[in-house]
Amino acid sequence: MELALVIRQIRRAKNLSQDDLAFLLRDKHGIPARQKDVSRWEIGLMSPRINVLYAIADVMGVKMDDLVMERRKRVKLSVEEQF
Repeated sequence: MELALVIRQIRRAKNLSQDDLAFLLRDKHGIPARQKDVSRWEIGLMSPRINVLYAIADVMGVKMDDLVMERRKRVKLSVEEQF
């Protein structure tokens, strides 16, 4: 699953709006996120930096692996297919 979809699904499961997530990132971690940044992450136009991913995981109460595990599985499979 794409990182963008994982972020959106977890955010929705936590009943947070994009604005809510951006506010929590600013308030709790000092990340200068705005609603349009969250939107861009969720539609795949941009990927959040690693420090932002850790902050997203923290404010949504999930492990970092919950955000990136599916993506890692897919990358591993594509690398294995090359050999």
